[in-house]
Amino acid sequence: NRNGLTPSLDSLYFNFKTAYNSSQYIPTLEKYYNKWLALSKGHPAPEIIGYNRSDKIIKLSDFKGKIVYVDVWATWCGPCVAEIPASKNLQKKFESNADVVFMSVSVDEKKEAWNRKLDKELDWKGVHIIDSTLTIYKSYFMNGIPKYMLIDQEGNIFNSRALPPSSEKSEEDINKMLQMN
Repeated sequence: NRNGLTPSLDSLYFNFKTAYNSSQYIPTLEKYYNKWLALSKGHPAPEIIGYNRSDKIIKLSDFKGKIVYVDVWATWCGPCVAEIPASKNLQKKFESNADVVFMSVSVDEKKEAWNRKLDKELDWKGVHIIDSTLTIYKSYFMNGIPKYMLIDQEGNIFNSRALPPSSEKSEEDINKMLQMN
């Protein structure tokens, strides 16, 4: 399921295991269930690694102790690019808060296209990295972009299916996370 574990899928999984406890499909179901469970709230966030514009390696773990809003995007993705103005606005709301980091992870194959886009969006702040090897796709079982995630101060997943910056809920979730500390 592209949305990961949901309460209804969770219920379905446990009902199936109870009703068909000797089914040959149990091991396969368990494998996929555990895969998605690892991306649930409170579990350690898989590492995100990329290069910044100066070719320095940047990792998600570099920001442990901070809330990280992750935006996975590409220059060729229309819905991703359409969210950039909202991303700028969301960032402005937290620009004076050093406990919040905005990490934009481009999955462009060509660094030149990424650099050109960032040159046109100089007021789009935050940490910009490129992951042209699509490691993030494998780590987070992604099948498309845009993708948004919220990582808590401990480096754990708060929401692996966060809403886009244009949603008021994104600001609410970040504020809720700030109040938890």
